Amino acid sequence: MTPQEKVAAWALSQVGYAAYNGKHNKYAQALDKTKGYNGPKDGYDWCESFHDCGMMECFGLETAWKMMNQPMGGCGAGCEQSAAYYRAAGRWSSSPSLGAQIYFGSVGDEYHTGFVVGYDASTVWTAEGNTGYSLGYPGGAVLKQSYPRSSSKIAGYGVPDWSLAKDGDAVFSDVGRGTAHADAIKWAKERGITTGYADGTFRPYSPTTRADMAAFLYRASGSPKPFKDVAPGSPRFAEISWMAEKDIAKGYSDGRFRPNDSVARRDMAAFLYRLAGSPAYEPSEADETFFSDVDSSTPHAREIWWLAAQGISEGWIEGGRHYFRPSEPLTRSDAMALIQRTVGR
Repeated sequence: MTPQEKVAAWALSQVGYAAYNGKHNKYAQALDKTKGYNGPKDGYDWCESFHDCGMMECFGLETAWKMMNQPMGGCGAGCEQSAAYYRAAGRWSSSPSLGAQIYFGSVGDEYHTGFVVGYDASTVWTAEGNTGYSLGYPGGAVLKQSYPRSSSKIAGYGVPDWSLAKDGDAVFSDVGRGTAHADAIKWAKERGITTGYADGTFRPYSPTTRADMAAFLYRASGSPKPFKDVAPGSPRFAEISWMAEKDIAKGYSDGRFRPNDSVARRDMAAFLYRLAGSPAYEPSEADETFFSDVDSSTPHAREIWWLAAQGISEGWIEGGRHYFRPSEPLTRSDAMALIQRTVGR
């Protein structure tokens, strides 16, 4: 179990706990027995106490405080203060990740917090203490909640330094066993195909940019040398040059590559087909009807059918039918799975 999964599991195990009248609760009481805060916190708003107690129970007081960049004996029980500690350490994010500390309000004026226990492309799920007053909990309770990722209530996320937990199972701070294609992401990380972001995240549900896809495919093929007469410059310049040299990417009719545009799933089919050497392939009638949303008029239809014929992608199954969703942006987690199935078998 990764550190992120550990804290998420702990937080979910507490759902349903209700504080006593007057906001007295077991989390603040446990912390009041330590030197973690600058004074007693029991009987006050306890969302931060719930969070910090969970971190302490999972990793121990000293390690937990270091992970959150909190000074021992400081004001970490205040949301504004604890959020500022993350920002001071450069561990503040606008995107959710498993186990991260979610803050509500606005930056610099945070008023409530909890754990991120799950998320996808549109929704973030949390476990929060000191909530549920409107549901009849006079002292507050621990409840599981959900919000649109775009919610204006969310100020941002503090990302603990998971490396201090020394859990060897962690690949990226936002990739756990429940992440789509987690094994493929780990495979790609171990082979240097992806390095993730500087903050330790992979962002599995973010769109894959064309520049990043060039880097992924370049590294998956052993990082061959680019053109000798191409000077380094823009990000991924060598990798993009290699894709052009190998005729994997043809660019647009105006001669541009558009590196920061997202990769459409149909374009990925073409990239992978060419990466495989453009093998001889004539689609059968069964191939041409495999995806309900792909026909001969779909750009790169032949390459999409080839992916299915090779068992590289079966798309989504809805109502007994397969859908490829050719125009949708390719997520980074799906990119790792497709690359693994093409070059890693």
